[in-house]
Amino acid sequence: GPPQTTGGGVQRRNTSGGERWMQALNNPQLRGGGAGGAGAGQQLLNRADVQQLLNRADVEELRQMKHPPGPVRRCLELVYITLHINHVMDAIKHLPPRGHLQVRWADVRQMLAQFQLFTPALMDPNLVRPVMQAPSYVAEYLARSYLQGMDPLSEEAVARCSKPCAALFRRYCDSLEHVKAAMEEEQQQKLKVQEKLRQLQEDIMRRKAEDVLRRKAQREGSEEE
Repeated sequence: GPPQTTGGGVQRRNTSGGERWMQALNNPQLRGGGAGGAGAGQQLLNRADVQQLLNRADVEELRQMKHPPGPVRRCLELVYITLHINHVMDAIKHLPPRGHLQVRWADVRQMLAQFQLFTPALMDPNLVRPVMQAPSYVAEYLARSYLQGMDPLSEEAVARCSKPCAALFRRYCDSLEHVKAAMEEEQQQKLKVQEKLRQLQEDIMRRKAEDVLRRKAQREGSEEE
């Protein structure tokens, strides 16, 4: 069934969802432990670990959890919302102040059961791009609820509960970084195009002005004759 909402968490602000995403990505706790801790900002799993830990058996291990630890559940909720963004967008929009989207664990388990669909989607470097293409309140809600605040998800916190889930979270963070870099490149390309258009417009205006002056000079020359 569709996620439910409860009273509690999202204050609307002027900051865009994209900016929230970027702020969340810059959080040093995301890749490691608490700020200033021994693992702060460190990646606990290398790329080979991530690939190895996202096989069918490990995903099934997560699916079999009936009462998952908090970090595991929150991590999988984050992935679930991202992969079902079109289905939950309206519910997020209508959350009350401090509201929280209730994702049923049964729905998360059903997502994990679809291994042939779930794993390729998770491995896609553009995993989080639909969030960025959605209205800004979606990214704002996900950043505030899962990646920022008093208790943000971190690779270390998830790894203490489940290494397969930590590998999953690592993939999510990798996608965040990929999309961030792609967005920055797209912005640079956009600025270059805008500059070329500006120069083209100035060139057209200059030529028009020159044409006006030339015609004026021609008229004045004809009158003198």
